Amino acid sequence: MKRIAVPTIVAVILLATITAGVEDRPLLGPDTWPKPAAELGEEYMAFHQPSFFYQNEYTGAMFFSKDGWKFVANIFYFKLGPELKWGITVSVADPKNNYFIGKAEIDPTLMKFDPNSAEISFKDSYIKGRNPNYHIHYVTDKVTVDLNYKSRVGVWAPAGAGRFKLGAEGKYYYNWAMGAPWADVTGSITINGKTYPVEGQGYVDHGHWSVPYNKHNPIWEGFQAWTWEPLDGHMWSVQVFDVITHPAFGGKRLGVALVIMDDRILCATPKYKITPGDFRRDSRTGVEFPWRFTVNTWPDAPCSISGVSNAKYSWEILDIFDELPAYLRPIIKKFLNRPVYLRAFGEFKGSVTCGDQKLRLDLPAFHDANYVR
Repeated sequence: MKRIAVPTIVAVILLATITAGVEDRPLLGPDTWPKPAAELGEEYMAFHQPSFFYQNEYTGAMFFSKDGWKFVANIFYFKLGPELKWGITVSVADPKNNYFIGKAEIDPTLMKFDPNSAEISFKDSYIKGRNPNYHIHYVTDKVTVDLNYKSRVGVWAPAGAGRFKLGAEGKYYYNWAMGAPWADVTGSITINGKTYPVEGQGYVDHGHWSVPYNKHNPIWEGFQAWTWEPLDGHMWSVQVFDVITHPAFGGKRLGVALVIMDDRILCATPKYKITPGDFRRDSRTGVEFPWRFTVNTWPDAPCSISGVSNAKYSWEILDIFDELPAYLRPIIKKFLNRPVYLRAFGEFKGSVTCGDQKLRLDLPAFHDANYVR
């Protein structure tokens, strides 16, 4: 019989979550944010010593190359009472869209991390450095990555602090920040013993939350777009995504819309609406994923973003139930929901106005749609 990792079983059982719709929602946090020029300290990227009954924390990284490499990785832990599990997952697609996923389970007693920075290590795997330079080296069962991130801008978080209390009593919380909102990336990816040099663009983020496992965020959806070459003499990135809290916490929307020019965040606001569309049913998971996102900022937003991001092809559709034996899946699906992920590559076409900067954009884009179904 196939061995099932304990973290997988716990995650599948406890992530039974009600899924919300896409209608307008109240904002999580204020609708007016401090000017984005104020950068945050490295402690926003630091792991914490797990202490609460329900707790999750991760540092994530994304990377794309002009010649077609795609990469997403997370180092994480989850805590449920006395149970504490650490792990690493690495998803990679090569220029021909061949897909690989690597995993590593981590002994919690061997973890080392700095409470004041993003630095963390376990045996041969680690994150080193501080903004703007992060060195990520992960060794898993099938994939090894060694990537250097040089961020164009400093550590940033929504609403000035990225810290949000959940529920009427404020007992639970959700904290989120970007250590590298937009970075130039160089390094290598090793698959099945063969090493490939890579370079491109990406980001690094960090999330820390304490909520019951059956009340995790049921929706995360949006896109990130960027220029490979200067446009009107500048490099540009447009990033828009929604995180929706569980209905028990009001089904509120943490919205993030960023416009970055070169080494400066020109605009950061939650004042927009993103509308998913062109839903297509994935035959393997049975889930309908959006292949189009339409975004329009509110009239009183500090900048104007208007356009459509269309996915051209998917490079990862991940279903947590895939970790279960085939004979158990039909039974468990009748009683429980689980996280499913669409990661796709496409293009954003639209316009951006920030102060005296007005331009039309036609950019490559990374689509991300994560649901609990």
